[in-house]
Amino acid sequence: MSDKRITEETAAHGLKIKDVKLPVAVFMVFSLCAGGAYGVEEIIPESGPGLTLLLLIVVPIIWSIPLGLVSSELGSARPEEGGYYKWVQEAFGEYWGFQAGWWRTISIYIDNTLYVILAGGYLANGFGLSGTWETIFKFAIIIIFTYINIRGAKDVGMVTSIMSALVIIAFALVALCGFLNWQSDPFLPFTAAGDVPASEIPVQDMVYYLGNGLALTMWMYSGYESMSTMAGEIKNPQLIPKATMIAIPVIIAIYILPTMSGLASVGRWEEWGTDIGTIGYHTPAMEFWGVGFGLFFVVVAIIAQCAIYNTYMASGTRGFFALADDYLAPPFLVKCDRKYGVPYNAVISMAIVNMLLCMFSFKVVVVVDVFLLISAYIMIFFAAVKLRKKIPKEEYKFRIPGGQGLFVAMCVIPVIVTFAAFFINGTDYFIGGMVGIISGPVMYIIW
Repeated sequence: MSDKRITEETAAHGLKIKDVKLPVAVFMVFSLCAGGAYGVEEIIPESGPGLTLLLLIVVPIIWSIPLGLVSSELGSARPEEGGYYKWVQEAFGEYWGFQAGWWRTISIYIDNTLYVILAGGYLANGFGLSGTWETIFKFAIIIIFTYINIRGAKDVGMVTSIMSALVIIAFALVALCGFLNWQSDPFLPFTAAGDVPASEIPVQDMVYYLGNGLALTMWMYSGYESMSTMAGEIKNPQLIPKATMIAIPVIIAIYILPTMSGLASVGRWEEWGTDIGTIGYHTPAMEFWGVGFGLFFVVVAIIAQCAIYNTYMASGTRGFFALADDYLAPPFLVKCDRKYGVPYNAVISMAIVNMLLCMFSFKVVVVVDVFLLISAYIMIFFAAVKLRKKIPKEEYKFRIPGGQGLFVAMCVIPVIVTFAAFFINGTDYFIGGMVGIISGPVMYIIW
């Protein structure tokens, strides 16, 4: 199979190739997978500080690093518009390709709303805004970045690069502030039960602490495959695997170091969160370096959410573009703007969904999102194993070192973790997630 890039039929829709450089691609992958440690604040009081840190350290090894490596390998061999959808389609046919494409694309539509919710929450928390002004701000974010996305991947990358560089610098300063003011062991207490010995904690409570933390941590360490959906419109798509390999250690550090230093310096783990009056990553800077720096970090927090939102709007809409190009989604989603060569109807559709969902809370929206994205990831790992045997070695521009046995093990372990996450997160997560998953077969029949 040759490097398709943009097919004749896809090009007929008006999609245009953009020249994206490696540093820009790195910042885009960073935004798609992290954009800062925001969201960890919700895990700390629910699971406990020690368990939160342990998850942040272990989950990359058993989940995100394998995902990043597999996505890089498949992306190097199949740099096509639609990315992971095309990988699964080639491995298992149209039906399962649609399921992976639908689950992950819908999860991005839902997921992107989370960043608008977080941005609004950080603004309201930092500057004491009313609910009305918070809503107006959320709508403004959606409108502004819809316009930027209609201008194309190059503009998306440029804006994201500036924002992401600022975020990385700010989190480095926050980590430095926390470590310079270290006061207590950040791993204590280990669970949300506080000082209660582990042997005395009921099993159902331990399952809750682990399940809730695992689901959110997996969500935070996801997204390494997302930029693959734009491979067909990037002049040198082999930049995406390179950018992924560079971004992985940066993302791991940006989660672990500020969280550890924040817990060690400020403590008060029960009060962490994203709501008004809670403790966040701005708190160490505000308490030890002054209110001015704390407010600056609140602004950075908002910028970070905007950077993630901006990049995911580009990635997610290409998923529907690829599905529609294969006649598996409404045909109006492939229509591109003549000037910028962007599927603007798909971009506008995401904006509308985000406006509707941003009225809900963070926890409500993330329930369905996590199950949809990890279901798609199961298909990606299975596809990677099958395509390893199907695609000739010379077609891989990047190939994970080691034999087939090691490769299979690297794919199987994340799948086992995924199935565990399905069943230990409580009834509300399971039911909400299954509703999202069942929508895939239903929409395949319809379309």
